[in-house]
Amino acid sequence: MKLSTKQLALNAVFAALFVILAFISVGTNDFKASFESLATLMAGITMGPLAGLLVGLVGEFIYQLIQYGLDPTTVLWLIPYAVCGLVAGLIAKKGELDNKKLIIIVVLCEILLTVLNTPVNAISAIIQGWGNWATIAAGIPLRLAITAVRIVVYIIIVPILYKAVKNVAK
Repeated sequence: MKLSTKQLALNAVFAALFVILAFISVGTNDFKASFESLATLMAGITMGPLAGLLVGLVGEFIYQLIQYGLDPTTVLWLIPYAVCGLVAGLIAKKGELDNKKLIIIVVLCEILLTVLNTPVNAISAIIQGWGNWATIAAGIPLRLAITAVRIVVYIIIVPILYKAVKNVAK
């Protein structure tokens, strides 16, 4: 698939937004409350699965490089966000995209992101020696609470952003 200059520019803007939102966060090594997945969701929803995948990959890769440098688990951290953007784009492509469908995308993708991020976090903790399965398991209720908050926030703002961004993306 060939990307137009406009699509490439929008992907870059969404990836930059991803990185900015990733740095505006609260947390520790065990958990992070942030909103970077919004950029991945919006890219997937407005420009399709390839854009969502690319924004998730590039945005998280740049964030990982700046925040932690290149380490043995860097590639693992890319997977959840790439999958999130891909799934958002695949669901958005099927049929009419109304508020109900946007809510389904948000809920499904945010739960998927948490399900994928949790084992990546555990593997990273074990490899790098800053945690173990028990500390990760103990943090799951907090991870779920953060996911629930993100879902509520996104349910409110994604339909508004979608209306604003869809015309630019086309």
